[in-house]
Amino acid sequence: QRLFLYLPSMPSATVCHIWDIWLVERSFKIFFRVGTAILFLSQPILLNHELEGMMTYLNTFPDATLLNPDILIECALQIKVTNRMLLEIEKEVSDAEKAEEFIEQMRMEQQGIDGSNYEWQ
Repeated sequence: QRLFLYLPSMPSATVCHIWDIWLVERSFKIFFRVGTAILFLSQPILLNHELEGMMTYLNTFPDATLLNPDILIECALQIKVTNRMLLEIEKEVSDAEKAEEFIEQMRMEQQGIDGSNYEWQ
């Protein structure tokens, strides 16, 4: 049962607990809380690695005790996630996507690949 990208199988008790909370709250906040809790609980290990070591750790997740529902869910429920925070994240992602589209459009125009037929004189 995969719940997150780059995370090996979670214990079914943890997955069921997360889904239960999602069904009761009717909000995706629990997924942000759990992701943040995983990073928070892994912080001492992650801070002692370079980026590649962090990715290896998150891909293999050797410390499975952090995925125990008594530890992970307890930590996740202490993390405050508000609708305002989610809206701000959504806006930042949207703005970043618009900026990337603009940059790509400018790059294509500079290369003369804007879809129109220019005639140079």
